Amino acid sequence: MAIVKKHKKTGNQIDLNNIKFINEKIESRLLQSVIFENSEFNEIIFKDCDLTGSVFFGCKFINCSFSESVLNKCEFHDCAFTKADFKNSQLVKTEMNNCKLPFLTFSKCNLDWSFLNNYDLREVHFDDISLEGAIIVDCKLFNTKSNIINFGEKHLAKIVNIDFSSELNKSRVIHKNEFLELIKWKKENNGI
Repeated sequence: MAIVKKHKKTGNQIDLNNIKFINEKIESRLLQSVIFENSEFNEIIFKDCDLTGSVFFGCKFINCSFSESVLNKCEFHDCAFTKADFKNSQLVKTEMNNCKLPFLTFSKCNLDWSFLNNYDLREVHFDDISLEGAIIVDCKLFNTKSNIINFGEKHLAKIVNIDFSSELNKSRVIHKNEFLELIKWKKENNGI
């Protein structure tokens, strides 16, 4: 069901609830401040879209791609991503809570000042991303691959309680300094 609400300060607010989007290419669209609730996105390509300020509650993203898109100040709550990717996209000040992202790819993305909380990032591939000032709390990062991650120069990312264990192994939670030492060790051994 789609509901359009009129707000004095922000204009029209579109709420989309319990809708299935299947096999679509959404290109060069302005979809700012849309609220999606319990919706499913299956094989959807978002290319050159502006979703700034949009909110997603309990949504599923299956084989979806966000390419050259702006998702600044978006919120994702209790969402599940399956084989999705973000390429050349902006996710500045984006909030992600209690989401599952197995096999997700972030390539050439800016996640500066974003907040990732209680996220399942296992098997995720990070390639050339920026996390300046980001806060990452209580996330699972088992078997995550990364090529280039910028944790910030002026404002380092805050990393708290990262779990690197697999589901079958006893959890090993480490803290920011230990995590940063692991990254440093990998750089030294790879000749970087």
